[in-house]
Amino acid sequence: MLDSLIKGVDIIEDALRIFRKHPRLLLPLLACWCLYAPVLVYFTFFFEWERWPMLHQGLFGFLVTCFFAFIVAVSFLVLLELIQQLEAGQKLSVFRSLLDALRRDLLKSMPIILFWACAWFLLMLIEAAVSKAGKRAARKGFSAENAARALAGYDNVSLSEALFLALQKGIRMVVFLMLPAIAWEGKGPLAAIKRGSAVLKAHLAQLASGYVLTGLAAAFVYFPASLVFFVADHWQLDLPDPCWYVVIIYLAFAWSFSLFLEQLFMAELYMWHLRWERECEYERSRGRHAPTLTEVRPPLLLSRTS
Repeated sequence: MLDSLIKGVDIIEDALRIFRKHPRLLLPLLACWCLYAPVLVYFTFFFEWERWPMLHQGLFGFLVTCFFAFIVAVSFLVLLELIQQLEAGQKLSVFRSLLDALRRDLLKSMPIILFWACAWFLLMLIEAAVSKAGKRAARKGFSAENAARALAGYDNVSLSEALFLALQKGIRMVVFLMLPAIAWEGKGPLAAIKRGSAVLKAHLAQLASGYVLTGLAAAFVYFPASLVFFVADHWQLDLPDPCWYVVIIYLAFAWSFSLFLEQLFMAELYMWHLRWERECEYERSRGRHAPTLTEVRPPLLLSRTS
């Protein structure tokens, strides 16, 4: 497990190096945020939920969840195409990667995206039923401060809510382990699910280390915004709107970067698995013992693009 954690740290460091050298890799997720944030704010503050029967509310909630899953998955498919450009030594083109993702990968990815949306929505329903979320008073009216709090998810999170957030992150990372089979190996949705599940079972320790490390990195990235919320609450400060606009802009980069780390970690874990498979085949062809994953050097992208 210690070896897996060390290798996980190596992948996180690699992700940071890749970001410093190629900051445009963050563009798909920033574009995703530009769609995610207005929709979340609208359905939080302006959509009149009480006007609709419970069944319609559930349908609207499911459609919004599908939309969020869709745009995050598309951002990951674009990132996978960008990684392929890096691997091929090509000039990075976000536009070409988007076209390739939409033309070659999206249709085959839709069953996985729909499954993810269903699981995500089901977890939210269960959370609302068993946690205090459903008993809270309605959120206050729209303001820059309340919008920032909604976008940050800044509330008094109970133990049960933290558990559901952890489950959502786990499912999201497993989905990120399936999509490379479509983008990089041209597999169909069922084959991609089987392929991702096989990688998961073979390298559960590495996935666990990535889960923990990306969570710690996200906590670090979100800390400045959390500190602003804490100070405002603790001293009951009425900060001006421009201050909250800055927080919202910061949240856009924090949200995008934390998801970027998750996506790149899972992409590199998948590439690591491919390299491990090749090493195993090579060693077995010579009658030698197959190596473990941690005995195979992780695929550091930056070393091939520096």
